[in-house]
Amino acid sequence: MDLGDGTQPRQRAVLVPLLTIAAVAIANSIKSRTAQLLDERGAMPPVITRASVVGAERSRALFDAAYREHARRIARSIAGDAT
Repeated sequence: MDLGDGTQPRQRAVLVPLLTIAAVAIANSIKSRTAQLLDERGAMPPVITRASVVGAERSRALFDAAYREHARRIARSIAGDAT
């Protein structure tokens, strides 16, 4: 049986897709390093944090701030302002 992207064949289904796991690990590494570099420059954008970590009210405020920042950046991009 050709396993393709997986390692564990089970009744014509393939479990544990290796390329997907590798891609997620790489993406998370890039996100982590980017956040570290932004933080070192004092340019950390608002982040979304779940309520179980910071409480429901703070989580909602963080979400709203992140959404506003995203909207601001998208508006600049659409307007063609690269600064």
